[in-house]
Amino acid sequence: MLRSLGPVLLALALLTGCGAESSDVAGPTGAPAPGGLGRYVALGDSYSAAPGVPDAVPDTSCFRSTHNYPHLIAAAVSGLELVDVTCSGAATADMTSRQQTDRAHGLSEAPQFDALTPSTRFVSVSIGGNDLHFFQRMLMCLTHGGCAQRFGGSASDEVVEIGHRLDRVLRGVHQLAPQAKVVVVGYPRILPTKDSCPLLHSDPTALAFARTAWADLVGEMRRAARSAGDSFVDLSDAASGHDLCAAEPWFNGPVDNEQAIAWHPYAPEQAAAAKLVGAALAAR
Repeated sequence: MLRSLGPVLLALALLTGCGAESSDVAGPTGAPAPGGLGRYVALGDSYSAAPGVPDAVPDTSCFRSTHNYPHLIAAAVSGLELVDVTCSGAATADMTSRQQTDRAHGLSEAPQFDALTPSTRFVSVSIGGNDLHFFQRMLMCLTHGGCAQRFGGSASDEVVEIGHRLDRVLRGVHQLAPQAKVVVVGYPRILPTKDSCPLLHSDPTALAFARTAWADLVGEMRRAARSAGDSFVDLSDAASGHDLCAAEPWFNGPVDNEQAIAWHPYAPEQAAAAKLVGAALAAR
């Protein structure tokens, strides 16, 4: 996978006007290394953090993986200083406020915007699915029924509100990192296109409702990106043929395992995302 990101290395070097040099992954500290390609800040929730994908980044309560797409990009592009603050359970409010990651043990994480600096060169953003408990309600209705009832007949109002929140997030990113190339990353399509999925115990009506709501959310993310003048990475087809109910899924089902936590992407999906996000970051 890392070899397949070779063109991204070249494109990023050309984009920044310098050669690829020195280190790869770094924590949220300081300015980019002298001669490096620049500071890359990854903002987002669990679909970017990739909780459960081996191995876990130590000393954090965000359950982010060393093999999520931000880390894969940084590992392939020498001289790119990664500051990965993606965090499981994050919502748009956690961009500017501390995120309570484990109330029982008093654990929290700093606002993700704290990682942004005027010298930040690249930013990826994937956030919004946890707002209004959107993902949680969607999974609940898919596994227990009543999708239309749980969303009052339609998810459109929630989707529009999440879009407004993402608009505010992107304005904040540009204010704090005015020189950055910003890429908004949509959510991958985890649901099958067929009308049955034994894993979900959902009827065709519930699956159709969920597919539409999911696509509408991704569409609103695309709109927000364009409105802000940013690039959008559509991951909808990145896992084509590997949905939740496929013979070789790239997403986990309802039980945590050694490859990912429940309902979250496996390593192959993150590798596919890394290629697309890396190319978008490198594009002029």
